[in-house]
Amino acid sequence: MRAMRTAFALACLVVAAPAFAAAAKPQGPLLPSGPDPWVAQRDGVYYYTNTQGDRISLWKTTDLARLGEARPVIVWRAPAQGPNSASVWAPELHYLDGKWYLYYTAVDKAHTG
Repeated sequence: MRAMRTAFALACLVVAAPAFAAAAKPQGPLLPSGPDPWVAQRDGVYYYTNTQGDRISLWKTTDLARLGEARPVIVWRAPAQGPNSASVWAPELHYLDGKWYLYYTAVDKAHTG
């Protein structure tokens, strides 16, 4: 009897799964691309960033559903050589003790490859 109940429950999940997936599917992507996304919120404004490889850009919006309409602003660009000159990735933005901090990972171009 227990095996029958388990089989019935699994069958119900298989039948219902497409309906749940359709309901949970977003209307569309926030942006066409954006690895390592990060969002910070302060005073009703959302600040978004993601990995771009050679720079850090921020998008600013009061409605995340409209993020694709916001224009990115480059806030930092990797130098041509030296520390932090390549593989800029996983930026994070934090507001701590009244100040904004931008954290990221990068390497010296001379040490890649």
